[in-house]
Amino acid sequence: MILSIAASVSNKFKERFRVVQKLKEEVQKSWNTPPVTTPTECCQVKYSSGLEYDSRFRSKVDLSSICVKISKNASSNPIHVADNVKEVMRKNLRDNPVIKWQYFASEQGVYWNYPAFEDKADCRAYDPRFRPFYVETATPEPKDVVLVIDHSGSMGAQARMSAAKEAAKTVLKTMNPRDRVSFLPSLKCRPKFRICLC
Repeated sequence: MILSIAASVSNKFKERFRVVQKLKEEVQKSWNTPPVTTPTECCQVKYSSGLEYDSRFRSKVDLSSICVKISKNASSNPIHVADNVKEVMRKNLRDNPVIKWQYFASEQGVYWNYPAFEDKADCRAYDPRFRPFYVETATPEPKDVVLVIDHSGSMGAQARMSAAKEAAKTVLKTMNPRDRVSFLPSLKCRPKFRICLC
């Protein structure tokens, strides 16, 4: 009984791995081939434009297309995946009904999602490079990080302190679940200190 359950679970993982592998190979093969039409940004997809409710996704989607999210920090002319990537995603869903959302993100800050859906968030607010799925893939080894924010006289202006806090928040957003981080408010008053990674 246990062996048959283990074999079943193993086969499910292998099948999902094959799906991801097919998608990866197609993206790599067609990376320098521009699409015939640039996909619609997810924030521009509207319920009135052919979206239908699908219980697998628990929302209204367009199974015939993909949509993209482009970060405000992306280049002005980012690379888009070719149309055949969308076709592989559609085939993956057709051949594997348990597969749901399929997506790909590039180091340029562009995110492709299949199927297309209506995203009510600001068009440029999403940057996949700060999402756990991207960070864990880009830096798979856990990191030990110590954040130190200087609040000495040289930081005098409020703008400098605000910039330092925002930089710290950006670093925290890129952390993996397995990363360890410690925070020290300042070293100026602590000539002897012990760093504790938690």
